[in-house]
Amino acid sequence: MNLSNREGIDPVAIKGSYAGAMGIPQFMPSNALSLAKDGNTDGRVDLFDHEDAIFSVANYLKHHGWKSGLTRQRQHQVLFQYNHSNYYVDALLKISDKLK
Repeated sequence: MNLSNREGIDPVAIKGSYAGAMGIPQFMPSNALSLAKDGNTDGRVDLFDHEDAIFSVANYLKHHGWKSGLTRQRQHQVLFQYNHSNYYVDALLKISDKLK
């Protein structure tokens, strides 16, 4: 089963990037199928919905090893799984520091 079948969405109607990433978190279809979650409990996974997108990103990070108390190096490794850019990961970690 694929995501469009599971969620009852016309695959042509799904907006995505040229590479196939979709929704607010820019999940690839394979990640969306296995890791996207229904964050607003409406019975559907919609990566264009903020609650579903946030919940799905949290699930993605947890799946890749995120938990409280990680070392900075391990945080970097987990975030790098989401976006393979050291600049991106460093920016997220700096923002996280400021929000503390």
